[in-house]
Formats: sequence, C-alpha cells, structure tokens
Amino acid sequence: MSIVLRLVLTCCIFVVLTIAVAVLSLRTQTAALDLSVQTHDSAVVPLDRLLAARERVNVLETKLQTIRELAPAEAGGRLSDSEAGDLRQAIEFIRADIDIAQMVPLPQSTANAMGNLRYQLSRLAQTDGVVSQRFARSELASLSKELEDAIATTQSSLHMLKTQAQEKAQTGFWMIGTLVAVSLAAFAAATLLLARSILKALSDAEKVAANIGSDEWSEPETQGAPSETRAMLQCFSAINAQVVSMAATLSNRSNSLAGQLEAKQDHLSAALDNMTQGLCMLDGKKNLVMANEVFASYFGHQPIGTPARKFLSDPRIYAPLAPNETAAMQTETERGEVMAVRRHGMSDRGLLVTFDDVTERQKIARELEHIAAHDGLTDLPNRYRFVEEVDRALSKRADDVTLFVLDLRNFKSINDTYGHAIGDGILVAVGARLRAETGKKAFVARLGGDEFGLLLPGPQDAMRLRTISDQLIGALSEPFDIEGRRIAVAPLFGLAHSSIARRDGKEDADFLLQNCDLAIDEAKRTGQSALIFTPVLRERQRERREMEFDLRQAVRNGELVLHYQPLVDAGRCAVSGFEALMRWEHPTRGFLSPSVFIPLAEEIGIIEEMGAWTLQTACREAASWSSDLSVSVNMSPIQFGSATLLQDLDRALAESGLDPKRLQIEVTESVLMHEGDRTIGMLRAMRERGLTLSMDDFGTGYSSLGYISRFPFDKIKIDQSFVRDLRRPENIAIVRSIISLSRALNMNVLAEGIETREQMDILINEGCTDMQGYFFAKPRPATDIAGVVAEIDARWSADLSMPSARAGRAIARNGSK
Repeated sequence: MSIVLRLVLTCCIFVVLTIAVAVLSLRTQTAALDLSVQTHDSAVVPLDRLLAARERVNVLETKLQTIRELAPAEAGGRLSDSEAGDLRQAIEFIRADIDIAQMVPLPQSTANAMGNLRYQLSRLAQTDGVVSQRFARSELASLSKELEDAIATTQSSLHMLKTQAQEKAQTGFWMIGTLVAVSLAAFAAATLLLARSILKALSDAEKVAANIGSDEWSEPETQGAPSETRAMLQCFSAINAQVVSMAATLSNRSNSLAGQLEAKQDHLSAALDNMTQGLCMLDGKKNLVMANEVFASYFGHQPIGTPARKFLSDPRIYAPLAPNETAAMQTETERGEVMAVRRHGMSDRGLLVTFDDVTERQKIARELEHIAAHDGLTDLPNRYRFVEEVDRALSKRADDVTLFVLDLRNFKSINDTYGHAIGDGILVAVGARLRAETGKKAFVARLGGDEFGLLLPGPQDAMRLRTISDQLIGALSEPFDIEGRRIAVAPLFGLAHSSIARRDGKEDADFLLQNCDLAIDEAKRTGQSALIFTPVLRERQRERREMEFDLRQAVRNGELVLHYQPLVDAGRCAVSGFEALMRWEHPTRGFLSPSVFIPLAEEIGIIEEMGAWTLQTACREAASWSSDLSVSVNMSPIQFGSATLLQDLDRALAESGLDPKRLQIEVTESVLMHEGDRTIGMLRAMRERGLTLSMDDFGTGYSSLGYISRFPFDKIKIDQSFVRDLRRPENIAIVRSIISLSRALNMNVLAEGIETREQMDILINEGCTDMQGYFFAKPRPATDIAGVVAEIDARWSADLSMPSARAGRAIARNGSK
C-alpha cells in the first residue's frame, strides 16, 4: 500500500471521529445556549430591571430622609412641586423597568412578584405626587419591600437555572472527553504505522533539503525510490534552482537599495542643514544621535555619542519626556542668545529637540511693548502706562499718591494759527520741560491731546503741592522756541490726592484722574492756573448731573413755563410788547432763572427742543393779546445750528395764527461768531418773513460793531450793565454812543434793566424811549398780561406822565462831565 493511500485512510478515520466529536459538542453547546438564553430572559433581564427600580426607590427614600433630617418641621408636610415631579418621574421609570422585565416568559413566582409590584406602583401613581412626605416615605418603604421580594424570587430562579446549566455542562464534558480520548488513541496508532513507512523517505529528503541553496548541493538519486519520494526530490531540485535565482536577484536589489538609502541620507542631511532651526536627537541615555549644522553653530560640532550634559548647560533641555509628549521652554546660550526650545519624546526614551534663536524677535517684542505703552510723539508713557503706574502706586501706599493733570489753554488756536507741526513741537517741548523740572521724583506721561499727567508718590501737604504747581507753571509759562518762533502757552493744572474723596473706600487711577479733570474744570471756570481737588467739586458734579436729569424730566413733564416782561414805549406812554422769559417750576426748588438752566440745556443738547417749545408757546399766547402788542423771543446760538429752525418758526406762526410782524427775535453777537455767513442767511430769511430782529446785550462783546455792520438789525438793546449806573461818565458816554449809532443806522434802540425813575428820565432826555426793567414790572405769567398793561397805563396817568425833564437833563449833564 502506498504512503498516499495510507494517509488517505488515516485521514478518513480521523475525519469520522472528528465529526462525531463535533456533533456531540454541537449538541452540548446548543443545550447550553438554550439554557443561557432562558437564564438571561427569565432571570437576568428581570433582575437587572428590578435592581434599577430598587436604585430609583433608594434615591427617593434618601432624598426624603435628608429633608426629614435637615428640616424636621417640614417632614410631615406635603411634597413640594419639584419633589412631587421627582416622585412621578421615578414611578414612570420604575413602571417602564417592570414592563421591560415582563416582556419575556417568567417563572410563576417571579410573575406573581411582578404583579404585586405593579399593584403597589398603581396605588402610588394615582396620587399624582400630591401626597405628604410621611405617606410618600411609607409607600416607598412598602414598594422597596415588594422590590426586595421580587429580587429575591428572581435571584432564586437564576440560581436554579445556573444549577441546571452546570449539570448539563458536566455531562457534555465527560461525553466529549471520552470521544476525544478514543479519537486520539486511533490517531496515534495510525501515526505510528505511517511513521515507520515514511521515516526512511523523509530522512533521505532531509539530507537533500539541507543542501538546498548551498555550494554542497548535488542532484539526488531517485532510482528505486517510491513515487512520493521521487516527486519530493524533484521538487527540491526545482526549489534549489529558484533559490539560486532569487539569491542573485536579492543581491542586485540590495545593492540598488543601498545606493538609494545613501542618496536619501544625503537629502535628509541637506534638509536638516538648511533648516532655520537647530535640531538634535538624543537616545534613551541622553547621548547625541544626530545634529544639523544650525545646531553646531549654536553649540559647536559634537561627536556622535557625546552626552548631552557636556554641550547643553541647561539640564531642563534633556529632562525625560514620555513618548509623543511635547514641551516648550526658553533658555539662553553662553553667548547670550535666547533660544525657544521645543522637545518631543520618542519611543526609546530618546528626545528630538529643536532650537530657534528668538533673540531678535524678543528685541522686537520689547520695542512693540514700548510702543504700546508710550506716546509716539513725545516718547513719554501714554495713558495706559500711566494708569498702570498709578494703580501700582496706590496698591503700595494708597494714602500717599498725588496726581497732576496738565491742560494747555487754547492749544487748538496754536494748531490753527501755526499748524500742527508747530503744535507737535510744543507738545514735545512741554514733555521735555516737565521731565526736566520733576526729574526722577515724578512719573510723567502724555494722556492724549494737550493733556499730560504727573504722578508724585509720597506724602504731600497742600502748601507743598501749591509750591510744586507754581514751579511747573513758571517753567511752562516761559515761551518755547519752535522752528524760529517764540510761542507761549498757558498751563492749567488740576491736582488730586489719593487721601481725598475715596470711592467705595478705595482709590483707583480712573477715579483720581476724574478728580483732576473736575479740578481743571473748576480752575477754568474761576480763572485760576492750578486747583487742588476737594470733595465739594464732586458734589457739584453730582448736583449738576441731578440737575441734568431734572431738566430732561422738566421738558417731558411740562415744568417749563413762560413769563413775560413788558416792553415800554415812553414816547407813546404805553406798553408796546412783552419779552418771553422761560422759567422752570422745579418741584422742590421752586421757580428757577434761565441763567441756571439755559447753559446746562445748551451743554446737554436739549436747547433746540426747548427753543421750539418757547416759539410755539409764545406765539400761541401772544395771538390772544391786543394786536398792537408784540412778543420778543430770545434765541440761543445753538438753535441757529439746527437744520429745522426755520421750519419750527413757520410751524409756530402757522399754528398760532400770529402776524409775523408782531414777533421779535433777539440774538446776541455770539450767534454770529461761528458760521457767521450761514447765520446771516438765516437772519435774512427771518426778516423776509416779516419778523423784527434785535441784537441783545449790545456793547458787551469784542466785535459788536463788526457784526452790526455785517447785518442791519431792526433794533439794538443796550445792556443793563451800562444802564445800572448812569452816573458814571463812561457809562453815559457808551449809552450816548449806542443811541447815536442806532440813529445813524436807522435802528430802534431799547434800554434794558431800568430799575429807577432817575434812569428812565436820563434815557428819555438822551433820546431813548423804548425801555424794559423792574421799574415798570417784573416778568409775570401770561394770565397777568392784561393786568400788567392796565397797571402801567394807570402809572402813566399818575406819576410816570410827569417826568422831571429838567432834573433828568441836569443829571445827564453831570454824568457827562
């Protein structure tokens, strides 16, 4: 029998035995699987759901117990909405768990336990959470007991199924073991028989195979050998031929790859040497493995294998890192170069380290930091840096910090007159002079525009601060030589000490700077060159803010009213009209004069709204007067900047029906100081509508004559400052000049501020018959107009109709001497 036939027979026997083992094993596994599925569905799943339900019940019981311990007084009360919601949610979750557990066939004992649980849950669910805490705890305790019973029942079923599975597994194990032992014995016997028959053939083949591919190879003898042995030896011959051929191919391929590897190594070396960063690789013992030329330029050429500690002075560079871990740091070389170091851990505990020279970059960063903290024009610290320094000083000595803020009066006029280049030169010179005067004892900064700040640390009294400010004012008042021009500036200092007027018990730079600004504002108002902040200034600011708010509310709430002061024509012995004067009926302060709130209204931007209301109200109320009475309305310069002024005027006349000839508009010369051509155009438009135009407070400005020549007003009002004391020669001379000028320009003239009979007589004798003042009547509400006219008419019939003309002329002559 041939070897092949024997092998086939042996394999068939082994296959039959293997199939028998497999069938028996399959039957055993199938039985075990069925029992596992039954165990999972009937015991594990219900037990898991019951344990989850028990956990939810335990959470609710713990929560209620915590409430009972922390708030015993509330332990018997009803559940809160959130607690009731938690109870309802838990019931729904538990019911869902039980529904899942009952979706599979269960043992009868488990099914009964599940039924009891569903009944208990139904009772608790019907309450919808509207129960007392005591009832909830009781029901949860009952539910917990039912759950424990159900869990115990399920665990008992699980134990029973587990026991059955173990018995079946043990039986199957012994059956499979017996069959496997029989199979192994049969296989061993067949193997021994085959081994004896093929051992010699294999021994011969082994001798031949040992020489495959070697120089000792010789073609094997196949004469008389079994067919299987002959075929094997022939295969060995073919294999030997292939091995020889493959060896030659591999040799050629190896030589080619060696050349390519050498080329790639050259490329890698070139790439590393052309990197802008230095690079080195260290092995697990922190010895040098490789490095590029940039690294060598930093640390010198180091032989491969050199320990890192010999060329890296900073041990942090070669500190261990986990594989793929990265770290960054900065270090400095012995030559003073600043290096940004990035390290990467490798799998063999080695390191890949790169070095980037950031010396120049850091220099640029410092320069940028300087630029960010300094003024580009004067190179002084800027506001940001100044605030930082002030806050630092306050953190050290909160009660011993003094701030000076310098403001240059009318600096804009220097820019407008000489140009911004000259203005910039002055700012540079001011900064240099401040530093020269203060030296190192003060921190000087440019805060922006024409504002400079000085920080003076250490205790200072008021006298010392005044001395310092006087010195600085004296130094800055000296003219500056800028591009061949001698230009003087007017310095103005606001001072604030940190021990004055704290905010919420502490100070900060912004608060002190605010105090300095308040001091500057007060110095401007009072004409001083330096002023130390006091809490009164902030109180005034607070009052002003309150006044702003109250004024805005007054406009909305209708607290503004118009009073009227009569304009008297002494030539006709009659009232010719009334001047509308705004009053503010403040809820707590009573009637306030326009001098109190009109400037404020101009600053906060509501003067246009107030002016439009004044026009409408004055026209409406004047329309009900006698047709021979005019009404005079003052207009703020800001109103002439309004794009709707003429429309407001037309609307007031149209809605009231007042004849435009009865409306007089009073303006001061300040109206013409800004955008004079535009303002004159608006005045002409008013005249074209038939309005009378009057220049108020004539003679008090610097250029009244210039403006009066540019636009011929209908009337000039002599300011009361000239009328108040007509006994003074200069006053009577000015009044006489204004009256003569008005006659020459064919304008009417009116004197305001008449308070005595003597003043009236003098003005009559000088030829001025239009008058206004308390001598005739104080401003009165519109409801008193008829009464005021009647009172003045009665006075003309009594004492005003017989003026002492002779006495008036005598006083006028004495005043002119």
